[in-house]
Amino acid sequence: MELRQIYYVLEIAKHKNFTKAAEALYTTQPNLSKQINALEQELRTKLFFRSQHSVVLTRDGERFCRHAEKVVEEMDNLMSAFNQNTEGEKAVLNIAVFPFFQKVGYANVLRNFYREHANVLGTLRLTDNFEAYKSMDCGDIDFSILKLRPEDKLPRFTYILLMEEELMGMVSPNSALAGTEKLSADDLRDTLVLTGEEGSHLYEEMANIYKERDIPYNVAYKNTFNIDFLIDMLSDIDGITFITESAAKSAGEVAVIPLDPPVNYYTYLVYPKEREYTGIYKSFIDYIVDEFEIYRKANF
Repeated sequence: MELRQIYYVLEIAKHKNFTKAAEALYTTQPNLSKQINALEQELRTKLFFRSQHSVVLTRDGERFCRHAEKVVEEMDNLMSAFNQNTEGEKAVLNIAVFPFFQKVGYANVLRNFYREHANVLGTLRLTDNFEAYKSMDCGDIDFSILKLRPEDKLPRFTYILLMEEELMGMVSPNSALAGTEKLSADDLRDTLVLTGEEGSHLYEEMANIYKERDIPYNVAYKNTFNIDFLIDMLSDIDGITFITESAAKSAGEVAVIPLDPPVNYYTYLVYPKEREYTGIYKSFIDYIVDEFEIYRKANF
């Protein structure tokens, strides 16, 4: 029996739903089911009655939870003794991440953090920078992992640099631009743009790139940050979208071309300056910084 399995059972009992519990624990529903099945086999009993519409504790499941709650309480006492969060003050780590986060391979960093800290629950929100800032301001989000240019940083937040890379143009392999070595202002001038929703950070950032080059921003399609859908759209529209080097590695059958002049894009861990980050929050900051350094050395 692993400690995380104890937390898994309690979370399922709380939500009465495997999918919702998996989302709260930042894991997948199949992985959660696998862990519960393994635990039930070890205990030689069923902890849950599962139906199409509900999940209910069995009598043994109720008995397990009574003991599990005592284990969690003692775990909190242990963590408190070493200046970690106790159950009474334990906050779920609410994290916002940029679009394409999973595509660039960063999801494993967060997944591994929660695996190594089984007593910590987490939520993950895919959002644009503007929404992330708003959520941090009102306390809904503790940390954000965002992509932006240094000049876009805001004074009320702390920014820890995780990654530096170039922004690239992405076009269909059938596009007239596909064989271009670098994308100049003239290359972009008459090319339709596929971008994020109007008013989003991505939309505004692309508009700034065109404004800096003094060329019209001809938007053909605005979507919700779905990279696979963007690639499909590029096959039907002779247009362009923009992507970072790390995301380009998983882009598949497309042409990826650097901009001229280049545009450097940075990945930051961002959090409000006025809050105190100790205990598990400090552990999270240190973990993310260390893991991104490993990722950077392995991939760039």
